[in-house]
Amino acid sequence: MKPEYFWTVVDFDISKVERARYHGVKTGFLLDEGFVLKNKPKTEFVLGKNTEEKYMTADLAELGSVIIAGEDGSPIIGDDKSGRFNFTESIVAEYLVGTMPDEDRLILIGSRIDWFHCKDLPSSYVTVIDNPGTAVETMNKLLYNELMDRYKLFEHTEDENLNKVKCIEEYNRIMKKRSDKEMPYIVVVINELEELMKHDSEAAEEAIYRLAELGRSVGIFLVVGTRHPVGNVLTERIKKAIPVRIAFKMKDEKDSIAVMGIPGAEVLNGNGDMLFHKDSKHQLMHLQAALLGSENMDNIIWQYIELKKDIKSINLARNDPT
Repeated sequence: MKPEYFWTVVDFDISKVERARYHGVKTGFLLDEGFVLKNKPKTEFVLGKNTEEKYMTADLAELGSVIIAGEDGSPIIGDDKSGRFNFTESIVAEYLVGTMPDEDRLILIGSRIDWFHCKDLPSSYVTVIDNPGTAVETMNKLLYNELMDRYKLFEHTEDENLNKVKCIEEYNRIMKKRSDKEMPYIVVVINELEELMKHDSEAAEEAIYRLAELGRSVGIFLVVGTRHPVGNVLTERIKKAIPVRIAFKMKDEKDSIAVMGIPGAEVLNGNGDMLFHKDSKHQLMHLQAALLGSENMDNIIWQYIELKKDIKSINLARNDPT
């Protein structure tokens, strides 16, 4: 497969997309080559193109949490030759595109350099955490407060047949039918797992394991990234809880086996060349991943911030008694 990125966001106007969706019309967003994701769920993202040049997508609502490993890191400091961080950033961008401000939550864990583009996003929606201790504490709050509260809501919610709600999709369908508030999705993106494990490996492992095991049905998903998939970072317990794996170019065969269970990632070409599988039972897929690019990321974020301001003004006007 040719080692070059194949798409970027073009002619993108988030206000038009979100305005259409706000009035009940679900749309996607434009990629080059005229490709459009129609009726795109907010948790769905583009994986890449396969060897037959067909677009492949994945949905966190179906997959749950995911591990993304690759030798290189942040493109801000010029070392993202494998494409791991660029791909992770494209997931963030697609999630922003697919949700209205104040509708869902995004928690970005990593250095301020890694998430430089996201520093101006509204903090009520997007939280950037660069302190490992705060990151572990935040995940524990999600686990012991948010997750438990959501399960309690399920216990006290019944569908039209008086059956207890079992997942966020069922709950939101019922709330929408009642014109009531839907349960927001929460996506936690960890750029480098090693930083959390160095701080407190026991607490970080426990939080990630439990959230990955229990979070899917209540709409909490983890995207766990690492460039060092050694045993004391990407532990067997974490791997057991998160069978979905994406591997970019790895340092050696040992790292490839640690992530994917087989060698192969060490001979990838870099520049977005990747391997994907849902779990060990599914066929391994060889794909070319996406490049979003700094300019497009900035454009998406700028328009998102402007849309946030517009919606706030609309809500203030609606609540103005005069």
